Amino acid sequence: MGVATIGLILLVAVLLQGSVIPVIPMFNVEPGLVLLAIVGWSFLRGAGETLAAAAIGGLLLGLSSSAPFGTDLLALVPVAFLLILAESSAVEKDLFFSLTATFVCTLIYQAVVLLILQSLGQPTAWLPSLLKVAVPSAVVNTLLMPFIFWLLQRVRDRLPVTAQEGW
Repeated sequence: MGVATIGLILLVAVLLQGSVIPVIPMFNVEPGLVLLAIVGWSFLRGAGETLAAAAIGGLLLGLSSSAPFGTDLLALVPVAFLLILAESSAVEKDLFFSLTATFVCTLIYQAVVLLILQSLGQPTAWLPSLLKVAVPSAVVNTLLMPFIFWLLQRVRDRLPVTAQEGW
């Protein structure tokens, strides 16, 4: 039930990210709702559902994106592994940690997308892309994370107890 729930959440995030978000200007970048949902769900549900969430989110983004199919999936894999490593670390998970993780995960996601596009032969201006897209996206995602986390908590709290325990 947990994976089905995050799948539904990610479907809604993809639909919003492709339809509503482009109309709302935010520092000339679009927030990554799918990435935020994956990061937030990882902190709420633990490492067990993180890789599944990244796979579902990557596939859904791939179906709705103009990027070559698989780019988003491949870019979300290192993010998922970073979140799994963070889950297994002894570091205290507080608001600062989740905001830092959101910022870092966004930068990793954007850098991997650039790397994939470059490896496919598309011209890639690394410095301008990082300064004008990746860093502003990381800032916007970090600012939105507390709200997204709050929404995800509400969804998780409404799940039946058996669904909250795992797959």
